[in-house]
Amino acid sequence: MLFTDIVGSTTRASEVGDRRWRALLEDHHDAMRSVVERFDGRLVKTIGGGTLALFDGPARAVECAREAADDSTRLGVELR
Repeated sequence: MLFTDIVGSTTRASEVGDRRWRALLEDHHDAMRSVVERFDGRLVKTIGGGTLALFDGPARAVECAREAADDSTRLGVELR
């Protein structure tokens, strides 16, 4: 299982405004969906700035988390 959350999402949302925040979340969720699929996982749920994904083993989840963190940095957000 992998759960991610955007660091400082509440503050960031108030800084950029609702419209831009929703667009950023869509981009983030699309990127997460893509990286989870690359590691043969299943994106179960998106929850605001968070995502929940399932994998058949911990190694895939860890590798997915590493790549997701890199992808998110390119979007201008940091994951935990």
